[in-house]
Amino acid sequence: MVSGGKRCPQGKKRSCFPLCPPPPDGVNIVTPSDEVLKKGNDKLRITIVGTFTKGSVSCTNVCDFARAHWGKQGLVHVGQKDEHTFFFKFDNELSMHNANLSISQIATGQKMG
Repeated sequence: MVSGGKRCPQGKKRSCFPLCPPPPDGVNIVTPSDEVLKKGNDKLRITIVGTFTKGSVSCTNVCDFARAHWGKQGLVHVGQKDEHTFFFKFDNELSMHNANLSISQIATGQKMG
């Protein structure tokens, strides 16, 4: 048995964990319809979510950086969820892919090409 009273599938005893712990008492679980999930998926399909794990960066600095590097390459919108998490929406998948590559280059100290 694992938390939440679910049984592990046969042969999976060591690596079986529920995706989410059981909710606290008084919390209702909402299951959205497939239509709602599809709309959300379509809305975020060509979006990069970036999280700063150490400290925070001002929204102004993040927006300025994003516009300077990706503004003419398909960046549509920069949004902020909280002080650590930003959303970068692009107009097409190639632009998003290229931005993702440049983020990897920055993170590993390579020059952006």
